[in-house]
Amino acid sequence: MNTETDKNIPKNEESSSYRSKRTRSSPYPSYIINKCFDLVQDIDTEFTDVVYTPQEDIVNNVGKKGGAFLMFLGSCVQYNLLDLKKGEGYKPSALFKKISRPLPNENVDDLYKECLLEPNLYKSLINEFNNKALPSKSGLANILVRNYNIKSNAADKAATIFIKNLNELGCIKDGNILYLNSVKANKVEEIEDDSTIIEEQESIVKDSQINTPSTSVTTQTNQLLLTESTNHDKLTIKLTEGKHAYLSFPNDINVKDIEILKLQIESLSLTI
Repeated sequence: MNTETDKNIPKNEESSSYRSKRTRSSPYPSYIINKCFDLVQDIDTEFTDVVYTPQEDIVNNVGKKGGAFLMFLGSCVQYNLLDLKKGEGYKPSALFKKISRPLPNENVDDLYKECLLEPNLYKSLINEFNNKALPSKSGLANILVRNYNIKSNAADKAATIFIKNLNELGCIKDGNILYLNSVKANKVEEIEDDSTIIEEQESIVKDSQINTPSTSVTTQTNQLLLTESTNHDKLTIKLTEGKHAYLSFPNDINVKDIEILKLQIESLSLTI
């Protein structure tokens, strides 16, 4: 809703105060269920589940921050592993408690599948494709853009996370058939639009576009790196299964630089 000041601005006049409506992408989980469960487990260990914990306290104690981490929390909320109360914070949900402490007669895999049925987008996709062949990842991404109001620059990730969840929970059978024998509802419920989650997702996607260099910029950067390589050392790091990582660093690296590297590597774990 426009303020009184906004009302006085002519519609044909360009002004920073005049803001047109922007099209938002529908919400979608940005992380797989298992990763979200691990995060909520850390939160459950650090805080009480009696009251809501402010976001700032979670950031400070879990040791992760930034837009990607906010999307991580948003995915936990969409899977119903975290309860979110606006203005107060987060706390582990009843569904998380069921998964973390299952009763003898409960199947944990079925409880995880309940998470799969929580996001409104996933309910729609499961209703559409249950007992049918799933499209390819690229085909699903196109469907998300055309039919589900997911922005083009987010559709590939949304499709990847959905398919990875299905594979990890054993919901894809021979012939690439989606099979969920415990779907609770055939009708997709209307849910309140969580603008916070949507805005967080959009901001991260925009950041990734801004930080993606063009071909010409990449070429210039590579040439610059060649000229600077004489002032750098390279470290080869052995990883698991015969893999290697390579770290190039300046000769005058200091303790503060190393702390920055540590934070970058920790943030990398959120993308896996």
